[in-house]
Amino acid sequence: MMDAILPFVESTTKVLLHGPFGAGKTTLALARINWLLRRERVRGDDILVLTPQRTLAEPYRQALLGGELPTAGPPVVMTTFASLAQQAVERYWPLIAGDAGFNEPSREPNFLTLETSQYHMARLVDQAIDEGAFDALRLERNRVVSQVLDNLNKAALLRMDIDTVYRRLELAAPFSEQRAARLNALRAAQRLSHAFRALCLTENLLDFSLQVEVFNRQVLHHPWSRTHLFRSHRHIIFDNAEEDTPSAHRLVLEWLPQLASGLIIVDDGAGYRSFLGADPRRRRISRRVRRTHPSQPLLGDAGRNQTTCAPDGMAPVKAETAPRRWAR
Repeated sequence: MMDAILPFVESTTKVLLHGPFGAGKTTLALARINWLLRRERVRGDDILVLTPQRTLAEPYRQALLGGELPTAGPPVVMTTFASLAQQAVERYWPLIAGDAGFNEPSREPNFLTLETSQYHMARLVDQAIDEGAFDALRLERNRVVSQVLDNLNKAALLRMDIDTVYRRLELAAPFSEQRAARLNALRAAQRLSHAFRALCLTENLLDFSLQVEVFNRQVLHHPWSRTHLFRSHRHIIFDNAEEDTPSAHRLVLEWLPQLASGLIIVDDGAGYRSFLGADPRRRRISRRVRRTHPSQPLLGDAGRNQTTCAPDGMAPVKAETAPRRWAR
């Protein structure tokens, strides 16, 4: 079975590899990196490993530290969408700050942590509470601070404007005795979101939501920054894609045509970070890459360890059967 998979892994193709947990998908990703470094003589920093969170890149770090992968030359780059977005905004700041609406684009940006974001938001929330904006629901101050920031973050990761998010929240408000109070609280939170965004643009502050928004709207649309970013790496390994956000999916989707190779890895039955904004459906990205299908065991003899590959434009097939054209 490994012989049937390796031609797709050890090649400069764009492959979507999916299967159950423990099927050996990350092992195959390491095989591709090893092949690129040893056989194709690709520079390490030409390869980007993108994961939803840093801990999910640990198998790749351990492979480098354990000598399983070549260590000569620049190392393979391992990052998350959030880190990549922040680094890109900082790198291309002179190009994009004016178009992003910052009051003083010539000044350096000030990237906020979670704690400093809460500090600046809390001042606005205190004022709203003093004005009685949340009296009807008796909401705690810290809960309002966290929820308004979370709404901003979700809006940015889902590539929505904040007003659309609040309209949807209003539609979801249950019909009960407290409906009017809930709607008033949502509208107060909406005003806080806009006030916080205005503060950030005035003071050159970038919380997480604004970093993502500037990256999506400015970095990926300015011709110079987009071209430079997409030339920074030639090969990508996008692991645990089902756990990542629509913003990350969109980035990879737009990057794929510029890449020499791409391997996108998905765990079937996963996507448990959806409450944090992840998109387990991954439908858009699957149209641009070769598809795979769980069918036969790849590693071990457990029936759940199954993974197979199919060529571009062809149906998922078992390794022992001849491929046929994918009916569109």
